[in-house]
Amino acid sequence: MNLIYNGTDITERVSLTSGKLTDSGGGQADMATLSFSDTGRLWSGWNPSRNDTLEVKTGKFSTGKLFVHTVDYPDGACTMRAVSVPRDAYKPRDKIWRSISLLEVAGDVAGRCGLTLKTYEVTDRKYKALTQQNTADLAFLMWLCLRESIAVKVCDGKLVLFDELAFEQKTPQVTIERSDVEDGATFRTGTSLAGYTVQGATFGVGAFTGTAEDENGTGAKTVSDTVWTQGEAQRFARGYLRAANKHFKTAEIPMRSLTEVAGGSTVALSGFGTVNDGNWYVETVTHDLKHNESALHLRRALGY
Repeated sequence: MNLIYNGTDITERVSLTSGKLTDSGGGQADMATLSFSDTGRLWSGWNPSRNDTLEVKTGKFSTGKLFVHTVDYPDGACTMRAVSVPRDAYKPRDKIWRSISLLEVAGDVAGRCGLTLKTYEVTDRKYKALTQQNTADLAFLMWLCLRESIAVKVCDGKLVLFDELAFEQKTPQVTIERSDVEDGATFRTGTSLAGYTVQGATFGVGAFTGTAEDENGTGAKTVSDTVWTQGEAQRFARGYLRAANKHFKTAEIPMRSLTEVAGGSTVALSGFGTVNDGNWYVETVTHDLKHNESALHLRRALGY
């Protein structure tokens, strides 16, 4: 393991007692929670502060740049939590957007948070008006992207937008055999919605209704939203239904260290039975540095 703190490699100067790294496939921040033996009060002398940067490298995996959010000093120890999202991204604000596109909003959010915008297989969308009310920039952008079936990930100083369905259908990064897995693999099937309807009535424009369906689900849900066109209503319905159903089938796979698999990639499972074999999307990967273990949190891809 290598620990780079504010640009300096301090690996040989610290003693790690526990460490967990989480790499996300979108929708939540990448994270590191690290604890160090500190009987000599080394860390308090260094005076680590919020928004300091750190990077952890282990095997083929790197967290990229993370921002320190909390530092605690329990007796003889130092524990810190760092995430890929800078603290300014959580500040709520109000803004009215007019004649704006999705990528223009994303670019504004990236610039305000000190991030670089990257997009993959994203279709830009135009909006006549948007209202951001007492909402943090990143949360507002994630809501816009949810309606458009786009995933949002912040990693290594970048704000990344990508088409979820396109990434779920990519060639698996690795094939995981049953013999590769530690005891405790878990597969779950939940409930899903059969349909989602978006109804919108915009003053002076008209009323629009969009409906998305999933033949595997039961029940339906209707939501009111600000909609300016029929196309928007249909896209938003699909986005809301995807968000409601994408965790219908999930799996947790414990393994010895597997640092070549990243959140947002796909893996193939083999030897787990006909129902569970096949391709899965990596929702998160968690690495336990002290026990040399990894845990994959997977979900089955949707077809929409």
